Amino acid sequence: MLDTKNKDVHITIAQTESESVLWKYFVLGIEHILTGYDHLLFLLSLVLIASRYKDALKIVTAFTIAHSITLFLVATDRIQVSSHWVEALIPLTICYVAVENMFVQKAKWRWQLTTLFGLIHGMGFAGALAETELPKSNQTAYLITAD
Repeated sequence: MLDTKNKDVHITIAQTESESVLWKYFVLGIEHILTGYDHLLFLLSLVLIASRYKDALKIVTAFTIAHSITLFLVATDRIQVSSHWVEALIPLTICYVAVENMFVQKAKWRWQLTTLFGLIHGMGFAGALAETELPKSNQTAYLITAD
C-alpha cells in the first residue's frame, strides 16, 4: 500500500519450492568454491604454469566440464563410485600437480591431465552433496540448472 505519509515500500516475492531449493544448491556451490581454500589453491596450481591466457582458459574449462559431468553422473546415481577411493585420489591429484609444477615448464598438455582430475574432483563433490539435507526429488533438474 502506498501513501504520501509513508515513503517506504515493502515488496515480498514468494518463492516456489523449486526456486528455493535451486537457490540452496547455488549457494552450496558458491560456498564449495569460496570457503574451500584448498580448491582455489588447487585450481591456481593447475594454471600456474600457463604462460598464455589460452592455456589457462583450456585448463579451467576442462576441469569445469569434467567436474560437472561426474558430479551429475554420481549425484543422480547413474554411476556408483567408492567414496574411499575418491577421497584418496583427490589429495593425490593435488600432490601430483604440486610436484609436476616443479619440473614442467609448459602447460601445453596440462588441460588433458586436468580433465582427468576434474572427473575425480566432481565425484568428490557429488559425495559431499549427498551428505547435505537438500531434497533429492528432482535433483537432476537442480543439478542441470545449478551447475
